[in-house]
Amino acid sequence: MGELRLDAKKIGETICVLRKNKGETVSEAAKACGVSSQAWSQYESGSRIAKDSVKLAIAMHYGGNVGDIFYDQVAHV
Repeated sequence: MGELRLDAKKIGETICVLRKNKGETVSEAAKACGVSSQAWSQYESGSRIAKDSVKLAIAMHYGGNVGDIFYDQVAHV
């Protein structure tokens, strides 16, 4: 079996779509989830993946679950 890795780029695209669908700015989304705007921008660009507590905050904010947002974007290596 291959190793599982999160696909940061796909996760970022998903988070961006969720934010835009809710009509939020980066600053509004970041504040609602307890992170800086800079961190949020890094999540959306795929240059950084949120720590587990932030993943939970994002999922709760957008009414989804962590698995759907972060782990359906898993790449098999």
